[in-house]
Amino acid sequence: MAIHSFTPRMAGVARPWHVGVLWYSDTRLPVPLLAHLRREADLVVVDNEPYDARKGFGYTLGRHAEAEGRASAMIEVRQDEIGGEACVARWGAMLAGAMGDVLGDEGLYRQA
Repeated sequence: MAIHSFTPRMAGVARPWHVGVLWYSDTRLPVPLLAHLRREADLVVVDNEPYDARKGFGYTLGRHAEAEGRASAMIEVRQDEIGGEACVARWGAMLAGAMGDVLGDEGLYRQA
């Protein structure tokens, strides 16, 4: 897992998503993670946005996880969503819950 943040605007264009899940080619981790995050009705959750790991973003995923057959995903949270202590606590709890559920799948730990 890798966690990053992204700017609410880039090159003058608004980025309306709250969180994105990036992945390269192995879907074992990102698919259930996306499904879990999408249960949060107030979130706009996107797949391979604001960057597409399949197009060269997310070097860490390919190099340190997928090359070794490990399940992987990168979470990108919009920066204004984590701008204060309460926001960070909310996201920490939400991501901890999501990861607790998703990482409980033993299939993630078999090399692809």
